[in-house]
This record gives sequence, structure tokens and C-alpha cells, in this order.
Amino acid sequence: MRVPRATYRLQLGPALTFDAAAALVDYLDALGVSDAYTSPFLETATRGSHGYDVADHDRLRAELGGEPAFQRLAAALGARGMGLLVDVVPNHMGIAQNRNAWWLDVLENGPASPYASTFDIDWRPVKTELTDKVLLPVLGDQYGAVLDRGELKLVLEDGCFLVRYFDAVLPIAPRAWSRILGHRIDAPERASEADRRERLDFVMRFQQITGPVTAKGFEDTALYRFNRLVSLNEVGGDPSRFGVTLTEFDAEHTARARRSPHALSATATHDTKRGEDHRARINVLSEIPEEWRRHVARWQRLNHRQRTMVDGRAVPGANTEYLIYQTLVGAWPVDLARLREYLLKAVHEAKTHTSWINPDVRYDEAIVAFAEALLDPTRSQAFLDDFTAFQARVAHFGALNSLAQTLIKITAPGVPDFYQGTELWDLSLVDPDNRRPVDWALRRRLLGELERALASTSDRAGFAFGLFKEKEDGRVKLYLIREALALRRARPTLFAAGDYRALEARGPLAEHLCAFARVGADGAALTVVPRLLARRGLEAPPLGREYWEDTTLVVPVDLGVRFVDAFTGEPLEARDDALPLGDVLAHFPVALLGSDPR
Repeated sequence: MRVPRATYRLQLGPALTFDAAAALVDYLDALGVSDAYTSPFLETATRGSHGYDVADHDRLRAELGGEPAFQRLAAALGARGMGLLVDVVPNHMGIAQNRNAWWLDVLENGPASPYASTFDIDWRPVKTELTDKVLLPVLGDQYGAVLDRGELKLVLEDGCFLVRYFDAVLPIAPRAWSRILGHRIDAPERASEADRRERLDFVMRFQQITGPVTAKGFEDTALYRFNRLVSLNEVGGDPSRFGVTLTEFDAEHTARARRSPHALSATATHDTKRGEDHRARINVLSEIPEEWRRHVARWQRLNHRQRTMVDGRAVPGANTEYLIYQTLVGAWPVDLARLREYLLKAVHEAKTHTSWINPDVRYDEAIVAFAEALLDPTRSQAFLDDFTAFQARVAHFGALNSLAQTLIKITAPGVPDFYQGTELWDLSLVDPDNRRPVDWALRRRLLGELERALASTSDRAGFAFGLFKEKEDGRVKLYLIREALALRRARPTLFAAGDYRALEARGPLAEHLCAFARVGADGAALTVVPRLLARRGLEAPPLGREYWEDTTLVVPVDLGVRFVDAFTGEPLEARDDALPLGDVLAHFPVALLGSDPR
């Protein structure tokens, strides 16, 4: 079985077809990716869709270029020895626009259809009059009114009777044709096949229900209401769990190396509630709760006059206002259009004061008005002055969190997965914001510039430090990913099958370090990243002995004595089974030390 070295998620669609994806293969290869990982690409029910409303499992999606274009993508990947993963979600299917033949067969033949078990239909509902029937909410008015207006039209097409209701097509069951024609038609009932429904046991029904219930009840409702620290409100996450100890962290990775060493390690997907670097910023707030509390209280006072009274209550309420401030900290700079779209989705999903089904227009307008006021310097200059100064400090520590998170993802047990575009800072909001078109030209240009600069410089340490100094442009993250994946490419067995070993730090700042080694027959690789630096209260770059004082990294002798940093190119030699942390992190805030056998 092929095991990917690193995957890169591509959201296919009209803006990213098979041919457009094929044109990115050389860029992905240069970045260090081994496998493209695409969204579903079978034929969909709707045009311009996200790909999850599959309507025909026998055809590749025409909008993406169909079979010929797919073959070109496969050839481009194969030419570079790269692979392809495809996202398949069996419980996602589309039935719109009459393009799903399986669904139309079920409408025509009911439980006797060979596809009846494909769909989660209760053929024995509480209302006995609906037995062996499918109730569809497609009419725009009461049935009698629709019938009187002649909107339901009985037609004969291709030898079959259909009811057409505007664009909807509703097949007539063959057993009803005799009533239409006025005499009996000996049509096959296939009634014997109806027995299949008896085989749908409780477990299958439970499996069909639990996913949607979790998605709508927890991920798409509760996670929009509970705003204590919204970076925790993530798909698959637990809002009540504020991180883990280093001991738990190491134990989990040790178990993962044994249990599922080839599982994907993703920090962002098309479904995550916030971008990975957006979350990393908000996490900083948990390190400085008192300072955060003071700023929020000040902002609430400054912005009190921007709230609107709706039905006797001020909008937004305290909980939603708190969500807005966290969102601004994580996504800044953010324009009004993006913020407006996100906030309207958030309050509708929360379903507390408004919803998609029962919208409260006045409440929605008040939320938008509050957002507009916050971003308007003529109305909120005092707030913006205080906010931007505080946010810049959070963004600094958030970037350090992001770099640490990215390196851990690449080097810990598992296969690192990168969502499209996240090789630069990912400050996106929930979909559709995180599915915006990616500026591939920018990323290709920046990667090419990095490659040319590395080829011409004799001072990699200085070059890496310069990228960190100018971290706002995101090149430092791109550089980290390229160099770490290069080491993973050079030592594939070490990262795919090597043991995980926790490393210890000693000294005054030991609690601010997370370190581990991957160990195999071809040597060792040491990952060293800082943690919880905002708690320390120093905004100076966490570099050198002046910052790290006498803190050291313990390096057992069996891991080696001599190492080379993948980011700075600097050689390091352990003495007395230790490396001074000020030397390890002298020019770059994280380190990846490959053992040097010389």
C-alpha cells in the first residue's frame, strides 16, 4: 500500500478544474508534497457545487473536465511520482435538478427499488398513510391550491408517466398507471424486493442518524453558542478542554506511532470553523486572561452606544459581542464584507435570536450595524486604537504558536496534510470564507523566490532570521514547510516508521519548551518548539541565550552528538548530553535538528 509522505488538499470546482489542478503539480512537488488530496469529483446534482452532492457515481464531473482532463491530472502526478487521494463521503448525495437516477428510481418504485436501501428512508413511519411512501416538501402552497392552479402536470415521457411541478420531476409508480389509463396494465411490481427493508437493522439506522445529529446539534448549533474560547469550538474538538499537558501530549503521540502512524494530521480543512492561524492567535488569549478581560471590558464600554435596541433588548448581547471581539483578534485585518457574512452565519446557526428558517430581520440588521460601526474610524477610533495595539501583540505570539503547530504536524507521527493555501498565514473564517479562490500565482512566486535566495546565500541562518523578522507576509511559514518537508523527503523511513521519544528540557524556562525526537535506523530528528510565551510577558523575539538564559535541551547520547538545523543550516554539538537552548534557537524560533553521522 502506498503511504503518502505529505498531502495537499485541493477543493475542486469550476475555479479549480482537473487541468487547473494539473498545472499546480510542479508547485506542490517543489513544496515537498507527495500526494494531491482532492474533494469529491463524481458528477453532481447542481452546477458550481462543492462536490458533495453526488448524483451519478458512474461519471466524472463534467464541470471539472470529465474523464479526459482527469487523465491529464493523473499523468501530471505520475510523471513526478506523486499520488492522488480522493475524499469520499458515502452519506453525502444530491437529489436536486432531477439528475440522480437512483433517487428517481426510488420515487418511482418505492421500497421495491434496488436503490431503496441507499437512502435513509423510513418506510414504516408513525403516520400509517405514509407507509411505503416518500413525503417531499416541494410544493409552494397547499396541495389543493396547487392542484386547482394546474401547476401539477401529468405527462408521458419516454414511455413513463411523470408529474411535473415546475422544475421538479416526480415519477409515477407503475402500479398506478392502470388508474391513469383506465384499464389494467400488467406491470411488474417487484414486490418481493420490498423484503429488503426488513434487513435494515437498528445499528444501520443509528449510524445514519448520529452523524447528521452531531453535525447540526453540536457543530452547527452548540459551537456557535458557547463562546468562552472559540478556538476550541472546532469540528472534532471539545470546547471544555483547554489543551493537554506535555505528558499527555507525548503519551498520545507515542500511542499514535504504534496505533496509526499513517493517519492524516490536519490543522485545517474545508469544514473547520476557523483557519489554523486564526485559532493559534485566539489560543494566546488563554495565556493572558487578566489582560484580555480588561480589554474586553474597555471595549464593551466604548462600544455600548453602537448597540441597537430590538424588542426591548440591546443587540448584540454580551455573548455575541464577546464572539465578535475574539473573531476580530483572530481574523484581523478583516474587511466588512467578510465579517458581515460570518456574523450573519454565526447568529443564524446559533438559532438563539434568529435562524435560517425563522430569521429576525431587525436582529440581523442590528448585528450588521454593530459590525459596521466597529470598523468605522469616524465612529470607533478610540476602540480601534486600543484594539489594534492589543491585537498586534496577540498576533506576534500567535505566529509563534502557528510555526510550532506547523512543525509538529510535519514531524510527529502521522502524515501531514495541508489545506489549500495554508502554506501562508490562514486567518480564514468558516465556509464559504475558507473556500475562497487561492492566489496560486502569489504562492508560486514566493516559493520560487525562496528557492533562488537559498541557492545564492551563504548565510542560511541570517536568511531564516530575516524571514522571521518580516513574519507578517507569511513567507516564514512557507519556508518552514518547505525545509521540514525536504528533510521528511530525505529521510522517509525515519518519519514514516520511526519511534517517537519525548525530550526533556532543564533550566529556568523549561516549561516553555516542547521537544521530541523521531528515532530510527537512519538516525534521529529532533523537533524543538516554544510554548506559552505570552504568559512570560516578554515581547522580544525568543532567540538566543539572552532570552533562553541557561535553559538546555537534554539529548540522550544514543540519539547522536552532532546535528544540523534544517532551517538555519547551523551545526550543533551536544556536550554532556545537552544542547543550550539559546544555541538551538539562536536565529529561528523553532528548530528541526537532523542527526549528522559524521
